Amino acid sequence: MEERLEKLEEAIKALEKAFSRLERRIGVIESGNVEGWEPDAGDDGLIEADETAPAPDPLADQWALSAIKGTPALVGRSLLVLAGAFLLRAFTEAGKLATGTGVALGLAYAASWIVAAALAARKGARASAGFFGVCAALIAGPLIFEASTEFGVLSPTGSAVTLAIMTAAGLVVASRWRLPESAWVFVIGAMVTSAGLAFGRPPGEAATAVLVAVGLAVAWSAGVHRWESLRWITAVGADVGVLRLTAMATVPEGPHGIDPPDVLLVVILQGALLLGYAGSSFARAVRGRHQIRTFDYLQTALVWTIGWGGTIALAEFHGIGTRGLAAFALCIGLVFYVVAFFVVERRPGGNQSFLFLSSFGLALVLLGLAETIGSASSVAWAVLALIAAAAGSRWDRLALRVHAVVLLLAAWISSGVVTEMVGDLGGQSRLEAIPNVGAILVALLTVLAALVLLFDRRREESGWLERLPLTVLLVMSGLVLASMMVSVAELMAPNAAGWMGTVALCMMTILCAVLASRWGVREAGWLVYPLLAVTGLRIVLVDLVSGRTVVFVIVLAAYGATLITSTKILRSRRYSTET
Repeated sequence: MEERLEKLEEAIKALEKAFSRLERRIGVIESGNVEGWEPDAGDDGLIEADETAPAPDPLADQWALSAIKGTPALVGRSLLVLAGAFLLRAFTEAGKLATGTGVALGLAYAASWIVAAALAARKGARASAGFFGVCAALIAGPLIFEASTEFGVLSPTGSAVTLAIMTAAGLVVASRWRLPESAWVFVIGAMVTSAGLAFGRPPGEAATAVLVAVGLAVAWSAGVHRWESLRWITAVGADVGVLRLTAMATVPEGPHGIDPPDVLLVVILQGALLLGYAGSSFARAVRGRHQIRTFDYLQTALVWTIGWGGTIALAEFHGIGTRGLAAFALCIGLVFYVVAFFVVERRPGGNQSFLFLSSFGLALVLLGLAETIGSASSVAWAVLALIAAAAGSRWDRLALRVHAVVLLLAAWISSGVVTEMVGDLGGQSRLEAIPNVGAILVALLTVLAALVLLFDRRREESGWLERLPLTVLLVMSGLVLASMMVSVAELMAPNAAGWMGTVALCMMTILCAVLASRWGVREAGWLVYPLLAVTGLRIVLVDLVSGRTVVFVIVLAAYGATLITSTKILRSRRYSTET
């Protein structure tokens, strides 16, 4: 039985070797490089090879030698192709051919070499196909530019359409048969020609449309063909082109000596840039087949700035309302947010995609609300922050807790809470100021969000990273409570505003120490010593500068008692064992 198994294993090994030799022979036949290649010792039978010292692969050596020997011939062939193009140009310049006829023949000549590249690639002659594709791109680009600017045969729209067709045909061939050199030359040639057409015959909306189309084609194909470097190059061209038209469209009566661009066409290009690139990154994140890269973050931010922001600028320039655009941004942000949490987050290994979608979803919600409801947006952000904090606590989602902090910070800046805090804790009298209802609501919602996270029982098992949102909310809530104490004291005794800020900070320090010691809120314990430092700094910069003896007595007594009490509380057994 064992002998039969050994013979069977030997037969399988022999079949594997024979199959390997057949694969090499078929590869040689398909490549057309049969001349000069000799079969190895085992090609005429099942001859055993020495496994300890494998012979070098003659096919690889033959391919390398063939590539070296074939390059001069391919270069010569390409020069002949270019010579044919110059011959047509010479006939046209000499008047032997009408200008329109010469241009048409030149374009047909360039297209014929795209067809030749496809046929060569189909036969397996990839090197020849690459050279033919490069020749076609080198002929088509300059010809289209001259036909539009020098000869005047093609209109701006006609030249852009012709360039788009030639570039699309070249990219189809390069994509179908994996010809990266052809793709690079066609893309760079299209960008250079489009830029030349835009500046040669301004304003150049059609040429800019070609830049955007080429950029989007490369962006949507990059994941399949590994065209990551081309994504960057074409994105820069598309962004700059649309930004240029936007700037020209917002100049009163157009740039000097140049007709202003068509506003409708500019808006269409802005929308195509935005939806095309943002949609590409969105699809990449949702599918999860390709990793989200730096390009996706940067380009998505840029197209929202250029596309959406540019449309806002045009609308304001022409006196058109922007609430519809804001509602559009808000809807897209909600879509990003929902997909991030209900689709991508449940997929294993989707951290980068989740971070991308949730971050941009949050940013778009902020922008959309700010433009939609105006001054009331700060309260809306604070309400959303409370909802995010509750959802993050309920389903234990760190991202939602972080977003709650971001929303509250935006609400603080927008509503003027920061200004209120600085005024109250800085000792400035504010009795004559009109109460800011929005700031008061944002402050109260901040305290509620902190309480929601504070009563989350899972917090006790969390690491330091998961505790950071609550730490920030405790700082914000402490400032709110301290400011409220100052405001109440100022109403009761106006002269107390100068020193009450220090007393309020001392009380917040003791409260944090109690939370850490009695209820095990470790995040509150982290804030004790920073609060002591801030309080001491306030005494030096505000209280001692006032020069009032009564103020010295109150603040120094309060600060000294706080130093003793807070540190003593922190030395309790429960907080010491937890930290």
